[in-house]
Amino acid sequence: MRPGCRGFSKDQRIFIPASGLYTYPDYLILCGPPQFGNKHKNTVLNPVLIIEVLSRRTANYDRGVKFGFCRSIPTLREYALIDSRSVYAEHWQLTDEWRSKEGVLYFTTIQALLSLADVYDGTDLQTNMDLVSEDAEPYGLLPA
Repeated sequence: MRPGCRGFSKDQRIFIPASGLYTYPDYLILCGPPQFGNKHKNTVLNPVLIIEVLSRRTANYDRGVKFGFCRSIPTLREYALIDSRSVYAEHWQLTDEWRSKEGVLYFTTIQALLSLADVYDGTDLQTNMDLVSEDAEPYGLLPA
């Protein structure tokens, strides 16, 4: 991961400017010092990457309404959805349309690769990893 960036689990709340609501992403990354929205320092304002793990109950909301709201966060550059029921991921970058690629995701904002084999390692879904090519090209541009 790029120096100066760090991750937070689902216990970190963020503010959504478009709706005025607060939410708890499954995982978020921010780069640089955290900007807090209140004196209690329990609401982060500057995530650069949000990762949501999709379940049957949350998939439509995370893909639709929540993603629409999250796009109003000025610092947000990438949004990823990882399916909990099948080997599948979607990745959004601010400068492009929705894209999905099986195999490896490359997050340009934090200069990090995320292998779906690693994501699903130790789960019941890892037996489906033969569907993911070991030769899959990384998603995005790798640093030179």
